[in-house]
Amino acid sequence: MEAIQAIGALDEGRALERAAAPAPSLSALAGRFSEMLAAPPPQHEAAPVGAPTQFAEFVGRQDTAYRSLMKDISSASLDMPGMSPQQATLRSIQLMNHISAAHMSHNACIYFAQSAKNGVQTLMKNQ
Repeated sequence: MEAIQAIGALDEGRALERAAAPAPSLSALAGRFSEMLAAPPPQHEAAPVGAPTQFAEFVGRQDTAYRSLMKDISSASLDMPGMSPQQATLRSIQLMNHISAAHMSHNACIYFAQSAKNGVQTLMKNQ
């Protein structure tokens, strides 16, 4: 019952004033945003024409990893008839681990690409 009385004793005018006042952290952020808009944009050095980008290097590394995986799979399939069952099982497990790691990396790349695409689409919508 005391909690209800405490709520009833609240000054409505003062509560509305506090609710309508902007939070101090938001006004600081708004000031910083205004300063950033007034400042000239930062100058970035352009990559030399024809130089590989970080994305191109990343795709190249992924391509090399996939080619290595394909080579390992084909060599294992040629080597397995001459292996003992234990060696063949061990080699199969190693290949499955390698394939799982490549699959995980591939999914991470897809997530990154989709995230970048969604970000660009959002920027284009907001303009």
